[in-house]
Amino acid sequence: MDYIISRKERRRELRNAVKEAKKIQNKAKQIIEERSIDGRVEIPVKAENLYNSLSMGDFKQLNSFIFSYVEDCANLLPPPVPLRIVMHNVKEEERDGVEELFKLHYRLKIQDLLWDQKVTCVKAVSLFVLGAIFILAYFYFALYRDDTLFTEILSVIGSFGLSGAITCLLTDIPTLQNSMIEYSQFLTAEIAFDEKTEE
Repeated sequence: MDYIISRKERRRELRNAVKEAKKIQNKAKQIIEERSIDGRVEIPVKAENLYNSLSMGDFKQLNSFIFSYVEDCANLLPPPVPLRIVMHNVKEEERDGVEELFKLHYRLKIQDLLWDQKVTCVKAVSLFVLGAIFILAYFYFALYRDDTLFTEILSVIGSFGLSGAITCLLTDIPTLQNSMIEYSQFLTAEIAFDEKTEE
């Protein structure tokens, strides 16, 4: 009886979780409808403390809070939705540099992900080859030798290699690709500036 009650409670929890997810989806639709101008969803940014306090000279970096804020605001929006980042209180002579630094941040992010993807692909191929070799060796020695411990070790190593390759192909690489798509949303965002800047 307790098992039946717990199953009912579990179903109720799952239904509530689906309802919460639908609320988030509806909130995203509402944001798109309210903030969408010319097909782009606007994210306003009040650019105080514009630069990282540690950056200087030609090695300026935007304050990390700008990227965190923009990414948090866009968190509910699917990547296909184009963005317009509207920055307030940026002096006219700084605008081109600010836009370039914003785009550069996401170019570097995508570059890192591309490198990670390349490394992950090499890892997947290496693990697959290693796993295949050990599995083939397992079958060979299982047929022609009676050393059970040795063949079991070959089997374990081969299975580990193949499972690692499958994990890379089905989990790691798609995760990296999804991250690239998300960062591309910010890289392709239109950067606009509010004309009313505060000195």
